[in-house]
Amino acid sequence: VQGQVGRCESVRTAVPPHVQELLEERIHTLPGEQACLYLQSDPKKGLSPGVLSERQLRYGPNALPKPKTLHPVLRFLRELVSGFGLMLWGASILCFLAWEPLGEPAPDRNNVILAVVLILVVLYQSIFTFYQDYSSARVVESFKDIIPKSVAVMRDGREEVVDSKELTVGDVVLLRSGELVPADLRLVEVNGLLVDNSGLTGENEPVHCTVETTQENILEATNMVWFGTNVVEGSAVGVVSAVGTKTVMAKVFQQTSVSPMPTTIELEVRRIVIIFVCLAAAAGLTIFIGWIAFLQTQHPTYMNISGFITTLIGLAVSFVPEGLPVCVTIGLTIIAKQLVRRSRVMVTRLGTVETLGSVSTIASDKTGTLTTNCMVVRHLVIGGRMLSFTNPSEFPSILEVDREGECIAFPLLRAGVLCNTVAPEHLEDDSPDNASPEDGGKKRGRALNPVDRALMVFAGKLLDVRHTREWHRTELTVPFNSRVKFMATVHAVEGGNPAERLVVLKGAPEYMLQRCSAIRMEDGGTLPLTPELQAAIAERVEFLGGMGERCIGICHRTLSVAQFPPPYNATELNFPTEEMTFLGLVAVLDPPRPTVPQAIAECRQASIRVMMVTGDHPATAAAIAAEVGIITVPREKVHRHSNLGAPPDGCAVVITGHELQSFTDEAWDWALAHREVVFARTSPEQKLLIVSQCQRAGQVVAVTGDGVNDAPALKKANVGVAMGAGSEIAREAADMVLLENDFCAIVTGIKQGRCLFDNLKKVMVYVLPAGEFSEALPVMATVFLGIPVPLSSFLMIVICVGTDFAADLALVYEPPDLDLMTRPPRDPKKQPLLDWKLLFNGFAVVGVLEAFFAFLFFFMFLWENGVPFSKVVFSFESFGDSTYPQTADQLADMVATAQSIYFVTLIVCQWGNLMATRGRNVPLIETYRRTGLRLPAWAWVKRKFQVAPAVEGEAPEPASPDNTQTVLQAILFSLALAVFLTVPPFMNTFFGTRPVPARWWFQALGVSLLIFTIGESRKYYVRAYPQSLLARLAW
Repeated sequence: VQGQVGRCESVRTAVPPHVQELLEERIHTLPGEQACLYLQSDPKKGLSPGVLSERQLRYGPNALPKPKTLHPVLRFLRELVSGFGLMLWGASILCFLAWEPLGEPAPDRNNVILAVVLILVVLYQSIFTFYQDYSSARVVESFKDIIPKSVAVMRDGREEVVDSKELTVGDVVLLRSGELVPADLRLVEVNGLLVDNSGLTGENEPVHCTVETTQENILEATNMVWFGTNVVEGSAVGVVSAVGTKTVMAKVFQQTSVSPMPTTIELEVRRIVIIFVCLAAAAGLTIFIGWIAFLQTQHPTYMNISGFITTLIGLAVSFVPEGLPVCVTIGLTIIAKQLVRRSRVMVTRLGTVETLGSVSTIASDKTGTLTTNCMVVRHLVIGGRMLSFTNPSEFPSILEVDREGECIAFPLLRAGVLCNTVAPEHLEDDSPDNASPEDGGKKRGRALNPVDRALMVFAGKLLDVRHTREWHRTELTVPFNSRVKFMATVHAVEGGNPAERLVVLKGAPEYMLQRCSAIRMEDGGTLPLTPELQAAIAERVEFLGGMGERCIGICHRTLSVAQFPPPYNATELNFPTEEMTFLGLVAVLDPPRPTVPQAIAECRQASIRVMMVTGDHPATAAAIAAEVGIITVPREKVHRHSNLGAPPDGCAVVITGHELQSFTDEAWDWALAHREVVFARTSPEQKLLIVSQCQRAGQVVAVTGDGVNDAPALKKANVGVAMGAGSEIAREAADMVLLENDFCAIVTGIKQGRCLFDNLKKVMVYVLPAGEFSEALPVMATVFLGIPVPLSSFLMIVICVGTDFAADLALVYEPPDLDLMTRPPRDPKKQPLLDWKLLFNGFAVVGVLEAFFAFLFFFMFLWENGVPFSKVVFSFESFGDSTYPQTADQLADMVATAQSIYFVTLIVCQWGNLMATRGRNVPLIETYRRTGLRLPAWAWVKRKFQVAPAVEGEAPEPASPDNTQTVLQAILFSLALAVFLTVPPFMNTFFGTRPVPARWWFQALGVSLLIFTIGESRKYYVRAYPQSLLARLAW
């Protein structure tokens, strides 16, 4: 091979890049010598120094690329001009211009104060929204733990230990047990090599590696090992076929580097921004036309350019819900903290909290997500008897004895303990107490062979595995390999008889049966292994395989030392492995998590489809899907690709990754029309394709997973949910992480997401009347009715980001409705956050009431102080002239007091609106009847007077959290802020406010009670007449 390198160099360099890449993808199909020839490497000597330098220059370092990320400062600057920010920046600049130079010769300091306040509001919003966007995809950092720092290689005929970054194509790498694979390798020599690909595929079954070609699909080839995977046992020699960005792991990383999709709440906020900007633009255009066509011709001295700019600013402020973005971000943060505290769910991207409420499809990985990622023994087959251990009550069957008085399962389990790669001390290291916090809580024993571990743990319930190993000292171990298709061990016999040895074989049942001539029956006797008995065992294997279980056959025989003297050799197999006695079958399964079936049932009740997307065998996937409730139909109603075109109603479908390669859009539509779907034998690219096709069908997709192979799909999905015990790459790519790997937490997250959306609708209903409608009308009235400004721009901002803000947060805390998880998922396109019903309720109902009484009290105060209605309306520039008995200072003081009354009226009216908004369709009294009034004072009353249930002996109704105390705190906060802004003299001087007499507070409180009564009456009427016009108009 070394002599062919020179001739191949010219051929290789002449190959076009796309052809060369194709050859590299097919390198697993070449025989070992041809693969080395193509890679221009000698597996015995490795690369020479001259070739090494040229290769390193050509292929670059064996390192992953760093993702391109926006600097945090640039991200913050982007937030400053996003959403309403650009509009508010423009308003603040106009305020400075209205102050100077347009305000000359008498600049109004209120303009500069307003400009500063607007800037503070923008900064306030940007800080919170910056935190929402700050969780970037730092996926590359997670690779630090999987890149080995040094590796043993053969170079120029000598073994060397080099930095893994120096590896290049053609390097000969020496792999040993416990090491990490430093690059993609084509194996040329294998000695019992087992590789754990769970970090890449998520599947916990180690791969038995070979030298020969086994699969057309390179990802399933057993003569290839991949960068970042773990060597469980054995050793091997491999030639580097790809380094750095060309490795499979790097390609997965590149797929996770795509920009995440915007969340539904981000889209909703953008939509609201567009709506209010359009409303503000339309109103501003109307004012501009009125100013040009009417005021400049009829009242040229009423409003100069500075006043006009100030009016436009007031209009912009009135239409911008300044507190909404902050409320959304804080609401998301509150829910995220609740998920961490109550359900152990960590949110890495805040916006996805609300998106969970819109999820219509969950594409879930199987291993480690729906299952425990820990093999257990489910069945034993001994002779003609099958013992089941699916629940603890069935375990006593293992204690039955045969006719010799020996436990019927003892010989089978003893042989399983002896022919086992797991030592008893490994089980101690594998305990939960030894879980490592650095790896997300995963057990260090994950690298153990899962089948051997399951067998050892199960046998430990009946045997003393440590003493069993000591009584049967191991003299030879033959690791499993593809040539002999079994693992073999040679032991001293119990009692120490030097004339005999015990040989135990373990492997696939069909290969074990070929080596057996007898079978041990359940009664302890031994019978010849007839074809009929072999067929019966084969039927058992097929039956258990249909339930997703993997069967292992175990056999043994006694060896005469006189006939086969030691030492025994693992390569030559100088001892018999034929004429064995078949002891039985051990069927193992990665069982479902106990909480998963209930969680899937709740998803089904909420009209959410749960699909399984796994790399496992179709039969295993279908069996697990049926056990957890993903598939509920009989087996004959489970469609396969051969049923393409059959009606999907009432049927399930199981599709393999190989079949997906030929899928058209019509085939995808047919498959996704099934309510119960399982995808098996899928690759990372196909998982990504599945997510894309679901999104093409208009579905909001959540993807769960824990392996590196899940990362692209996690990034692409609307919501990526990673398992806390999964790979670091999956956690970094996901939007949410289940710290305790509990699938039920997803249901909790969906419930919280739906609740948050409902509560944000309540926030919009609450904000629209005072924060929008009742603030815009004063600006319009000033221009077209010629009255003094009833509400200053500063007080408008105070309502939006001050008094209303506390109530907004209280509404975010509202508990979910009882029917929340029986509704179908929300369609973001048809059910937006802000629709015409909310606008009608906020503007035409509550907004009209609040604005009417606020204007009424404004004019009443002026009228009672000597300024009648006729002297206010259409006064324009004549307001305050010589026809008024009051001086200019007195009028200014009266207008400031009237503005404060308008301000206080809106605040107090919003209290009634807040109480009426809490329940969307349920009256407040009924809510208290269900949940109870949870206030400190009310708790004291119940203890004092021993309030008892209405019916003696009746169990109390389960109550959901009550939010009354938070709502009352919000009301008190708005009251305190209003008093603080209107009463202290220094606030009056600085902001132009005045104290409001108590009479106007109580009058506003009466209006607030009226608004609350109307809102509660509407709920009763709608429940009594759900088909009425009012019910159709209600939000």
